[in-house]
Amino acid sequence: MNTRLEELSFKTRVSSIGSTLKDTLPFMRLGSVVQGPFSAQQRKRENLILSAIESTQRSDAIPEEEQATHLAAALQEACEVIQLSKHQELGETEDKAKELEQEILGHLRLVKPLASLYVA
Repeated sequence: MNTRLEELSFKTRVSSIGSTLKDTLPFMRLGSVVQGPFSAQQRKRENLILSAIESTQRSDAIPEEEQATHLAAALQEACEVIQLSKHQELGETEDKAKELEQEILGHLRLVKPLASLYVA
């Protein structure tokens, strides 16, 4: 993970988190092509990620702790999407999946402590 990114504040990093979440969407759709139509869990996962992406576009209107909680949940789901996609034939996209997984884990390192403060 880029150490420069890790040094950025939460608010500054929110747009980067939104971009990373957007990058996971094709992997969700890839899974639906291989595994068939979306299940209720897949639909819930996609809705959570889409909602988090939308929240990154209006981050000033949402308290930091609340947004951190929402983003942490979405990032966890995005990580699951990438993990599931690793079990499929990805071909050229395999490197992108590995890169995305590292980005997601880096974002989670920032977001989880803020989210746990809010939940506690």
